[in-house]
Amino acid sequence: MHQAFVVTGSLKDSRTVCLDEPIPLSDGKVRVIVELAEPASKMSHDEFLAWLQKRHESRGHVPRTRDEVDASLRAERESWDE
Repeated sequence: MHQAFVVTGSLKDSRTVCLDEPIPLSDGKVRVIVELAEPASKMSHDEFLAWLQKRHESRGHVPRTRDEVDASLRAERESWDE
């Protein structure tokens, strides 16, 4: 008799599934049936920007200042003359 486990998870790429909870198997060949757990919803532009900012903050991203960007552009442009 076969055991079946129904768990949710996320696709990391087209070949990798990360399960939301462990199952009592350690190795061996398995059969996977994939269906969307929830319909994909589109974010509005404002929702996307808020999500992106929260994601940046959670990983400690500090954007460059205007002066840093200007200095980088200036250095790049000055290198064209050499």
